Amino acid sequence: MRKELVRFGLYGCNLYRTKQLMDAAAKCAPIRIAVTACHDIDRGKVDAMAKAHNATAYYDLESFLKADYDVALISLPPLLHPDAFDACAGAGRDIYLEKPICVDDAGEEKIIRAARKYKPVCYVGMSYKYVAPYKKALELRHRPDAGKLLGFYMHGFGANKGVIPEGMEDNWRFCFEKSAGDLNNHGSHYFHFIRLMCGEPLSVMAMGYTSSNYQPSFDEEELNACFRLKEGIAVLQESRRAHQSNVVGHCNLENMAIVFNWSSHSEVKVYKDRPRAADEVYEFADSYMTPDTENYTFLQMKDFLTAYTTEAPMPITISDGIQSYRILKAVRESYKTRHEVLIPPPEIF
Repeated sequence: MRKELVRFGLYGCNLYRTKQLMDAAAKCAPIRIAVTACHDIDRGKVDAMAKAHNATAYYDLESFLKADYDVALISLPPLLHPDAFDACAGAGRDIYLEKPICVDDAGEEKIIRAARKYKPVCYVGMSYKYVAPYKKALELRHRPDAGKLLGFYMHGFGANKGVIPEGMEDNWRFCFEKSAGDLNNHGSHYFHFIRLMCGEPLSVMAMGYTSSNYQPSFDEEELNACFRLKEGIAVLQESRRAHQSNVVGHCNLENMAIVFNWSSHSEVKVYKDRPRAADEVYEFADSYMTPDTENYTFLQMKDFLTAYTTEAPMPITISDGIQSYRILKAVRESYKTRHEVLIPPPEIF
């Protein structure tokens, strides 16, 4: 049965990701949305978001949970996600949960218990499958003529200079207890995309390095993780002080190789019979600058709302969010112990 209108309650009124998602949702015609309730510990943010959407501002959680809406959109510092998920699921709400879903095992367990007990419809906001070059690479990898996967390589170059920006010392991104580091925050995207391209990783061997003067000191300045697959291998490398912002990848298949990169000049190339010249080339504008109906945030919200209004399975599930966290744990355990670490299979709900 198709829903005529999806009503959102915003749990976390940040003017960055929450605003992006709601702006995108408003453009997903013919699906109609409304924001009816807003809650945050920062009254100024609550008031601003409520005014922007002609919604009701709720300053205490109990009142917010009793308000009238269908989907709780949770976008908070990751440390707070498990408690928010538990509260909203317990109140009978369906949930759009921003990544990463948790920062520790206690949070993971709380989310699993709540998901099993309350059974909310839940979508997790890992977005790489919607980014234009990744979307095309994923399409090509699963094309019938591609053949069996042999190997996958992905390298993320970061523009971080190894210092915490002035005035950001208390920001959750630079506090391990609140974020579990950038490998949890942005790594959740990487790990989910590797699963989509390669299938489930069975184990990982990893090496991580952080120099003595790098800040924040808990982040992996350099990381190399090799995943064993059912067939073939996948390698993730991250260089956080590469002085550039770019992600490049190479997918080797029996009948073709797919080379992709996400930057200000994104492209995907397919190599078959001409080692020096691509057989197929796809070029994309900067994903942040594309028109609304091509922007990855729009595509992500459209995917969620289409599934939600038609009662179809969620495209990205709470199980996917949990699996990204489990892969993160395995990677860190591997480079700390210098051993191969098995990765548990995805949680089934």
